[in-house]
Amino acid sequence: MTPNTPIITIETACRALSDERARLRDLVAELEDKIRAIKRAFNHRIKHLAGQAAARHNDLVALVEGNPTCFEHPRTQIFHGVRVGYRKGVGGIAWDDDAQVIKLIKARMPEAADTLIKTTEKPIRAALKALPVGELKRIGCRVDDTGDQIIVQPIDSEIDRLVDAILADITDNPDPQ
Repeated sequence: MTPNTPIITIETACRALSDERARLRDLVAELEDKIRAIKRAFNHRIKHLAGQAAARHNDLVALVEGNPTCFEHPRTQIFHGVRVGYRKGVGGIAWDDDAQVIKLIKARMPEAADTLIKTTEKPIRAALKALPVGELKRIGCRVDDTGDQIIVQPIDSEIDRLVDAILADITDNPDPQ
């Protein structure tokens, strides 16, 4: 009979932990295999229904676009958990010539030149977005896409996130059938 020394006790505990981790690893692998099989089984139907939902979405966008008077007041409405209508676009800032915008910033807003111009002599879009439209026009910028934009947005976005995640997973990891 071998003496029960602390190192032998530690070695025995390591073996027990290693065995438990191996059983856990095997169980997790079995679970992942079953999840992949379930995803494969639902893959075709999910893609089919997602395609149908996309077609219905496009049809609804066309209906809203063809009937703007229905959304004058209120500009959006909710029917059956789907918000439809119009909202104000976020907009963006654009310019044709970096050098011209820099020249005009330096000439018309010299006190703000350090925050509006990169040291690489390129306008800083994020800083310019904070300026009023009038100031932007003074320095040769134009503000694009601020008109109305159609929205069709389901309220139950939790389902959308789940479906998007499933579709992304299917797309990223296509399993051969």
